[in-house]
Amino acid sequence: MNRLIKLSIIVLLSGWVHLLFADEEGQWQRMKRGMLPDNPMPVDMLTPVDSKRWYVCRAHYNKAMHPGKLSQQSRACLITVSGRTNRAPHYEVLLKQADYIWQAYQTGPIPENAVIGGAEDADEAYLLYICRVQRKKAWVAGKILKPGTGCQIERNGRAYTMRKFEILVKKAKD
Repeated sequence: MNRLIKLSIIVLLSGWVHLLFADEEGQWQRMKRGMLPDNPMPVDMLTPVDSKRWYVCRAHYNKAMHPGKLSQQSRACLITVSGRTNRAPHYEVLLKQADYIWQAYQTGPIPENAVIGGAEDADEAYLLYICRVQRKKAWVAGKILKPGTGCQIERNGRAYTMRKFEILVKKAKD
């Protein structure tokens, strides 16, 4: 099935485009300024639960929705746009689901069961997928712009594209 068909509705709210995804694409909860829901999706399950743990988030920027990373310490969803980091104090947090897994990915088509994190533009021409990269001993969340381009992550205010990464997918039902 075409990924664009899976998007449910686009609603114009206060000049922002808000993407509402079907349940199989993930459940998101609106939050602000470092707040977290009860069951946020962690980027790294091994990191101790504290203010330094990163979670999957997404935020609006220029009528588009970009996936990124969030910690209570950051107090904003950190997203990359045009090679730069943007801090979004209002954001959505992906809710943890038992059937989410991180899967190794390098090249080829995006898996059918990949979790969509947003879209690069209002007409949904480029869907963005959630990925993560291991940097030293920590995992960093990012986004896949197009198949084969790598995982774009934020580090110290800049965007970096990494070729070895994992993509967030829903386990296939047996």
